[in-house]
Amino acid sequence: MRKIGIVGRIGAGKICFFRLVEIEEGKIHIDGQDIRLISLHSLRRKISVIPQTPFIFSASVKYNLDPFGKHTDEDLWKVLEFARLRKKVEGFPLQLEELLHPTSLSVGEKQLVCLARALIRNNHILLMDEVTANADRDTDIFVPDTVKQCFEKCTVLTIAHRLDTIEILLIVYLKTFFPYIR
Repeated sequence: MRKIGIVGRIGAGKICFFRLVEIEEGKIHIDGQDIRLISLHSLRRKISVIPQTPFIFSASVKYNLDPFGKHTDEDLWKVLEFARLRKKVEGFPLQLEELLHPTSLSVGEKQLVCLARALIRNNHILLMDEVTANADRDTDIFVPDTVKQCFEKCTVLTIAHRLDTIEILLIVYLKTFFPYIR
């Protein structure tokens, strides 16, 4: 249930969290366990990601949120509400069955799809990689507030190239304990 900020240059090693590249020195522990001792499938299943460059599948809204079909439509509508996408999806002729394409949504909306995808997975670890880098100002403020609220009992790793990104997220978390902070 920690909130951790990681600042580093591009290519500084964040892909090691998913073992896309094995680390050469040091260790990364999740829940006290060295990630090198966890199967790749198990490790990657435990971590939700909101990436810097949001990715959507050329598939239905439903598939984009829940590719393994584990959740009810009601659950999907709830996460769309949290991610401020419900009205957008309700406006589609086929709603949850609407096919999305790379040009169907703005970059900010794609980021919100990734947030909704992380919400539905309900993992205990969330990795946010430069999550506000491509977002508009409203999304820039909304995403940290939603993460604070919805991932309160999760470990949140925030990766950024600039310290000010971490500072914004830190202020959002601190407001929980010190509401007079502006």
